[in-house]
Amino acid sequence: KYAKRKVARAISTREFMHVIFKSHSMVLRKNHRMIKQVFHETQLKFGVRVKAVAIMENHLHFAIKTPTRTAFANSMRYFAGMVALRIGRGKLWKQRVWSRVVRAGCDLNGVLKYIFENPIKAGIVSEIDLYKIRAGVVG
Repeated sequence: KYAKRKVARAISTREFMHVIFKSHSMVLRKNHRMIKQVFHETQLKFGVRVKAVAIMENHLHFAIKTPTRTAFANSMRYFAGMVALRIGRGKLWKQRVWSRVVRAGCDLNGVLKYIFENPIKAGIVSEIDLYKIRAGVVG
């Protein structure tokens, strides 16, 4: 009877969240500078902390910590809207944002490793680029 009912999203204000946005088109990577700028704006506006980002051709992975449930919802809405407006492609995102709470320790380290290595496996960046990103050299 309630198969299509949306369930309240699990959100933590103490732990990081692994978030994925999926796009209808392969335009995200070529707009990576603008997407990084929108991440920066989102952090300043909503007080969220982004720990890792992987910008793929048609999806984004990131680890984010948010001060409140409302800040998470508003920051995701703002981020998705601003990226879509600036790319200007009509409906950009495929579906509702996917997210899960990531526990500190092995779980967080595994997610960060996955986020950092995803562009290497896809052939988007090299190992040396990954080193520079982790060291904070590449914005």
